[in-house]
Amino acid sequence: MRQLIKFGKKIVEQGLTGAFFGNVSRREGDRIWISTTGSMLDDLEHDLVQVHVKDAGPEDSRASSDLVLHRAVYARTKAHYVFHGHPTYSVALSLINKAGDRLEPDDMESRHALKGIPILDGDVSREELAPVLAETLADTPAAIVRGHGVFSGGADPVGTFACLCAVEHACRVQYLVSMKRSMDSAVKP
Repeated sequence: MRQLIKFGKKIVEQGLTGAFFGNVSRREGDRIWISTTGSMLDDLEHDLVQVHVKDAGPEDSRASSDLVLHRAVYARTKAHYVFHGHPTYSVALSLINKAGDRLEPDDMESRHALKGIPILDGDVSREELAPVLAETLADTPAAIVRGHGVFSGGADPVGTFACLCAVEHACRVQYLVSMKRSMDSAVKP
């Protein structure tokens, strides 16, 4: 639980989501610790619940509304952590691009860490999104759900957080470079 509390704070501190948005989880065997729905991600001391990795239970109603997505990722991948944020540039670029697109980072660090960022359809139910997100995170460390935000999954909290950061960094760089190019082309006669 300590790691989820620590990284929930970091996600908000780094501007990767607002306090009342996003969620974090950790798998421990056949159980998942997950932030509660409506909780403040930077103050999770009393807002984590434990649910079964597959089976519904009484705490499901308190868990994040993205529980179905977390469960699908854990069922399909070897991830022990799933972090979800709503970073501004990632969401903006996902709305500029189409679902099915893959953002190719411009900067060296993001290209090395991510090797492309899939954009998944955000105009579907969570139940429809769950298998697609899980399959995507089985092959890549992070994905953007169009209009919704970034999901990253990993074996440890540091790597999972680093991927979330790398996606937003790549999107910020790409957005700013595209704005500069747009301004330059508007100035040319």
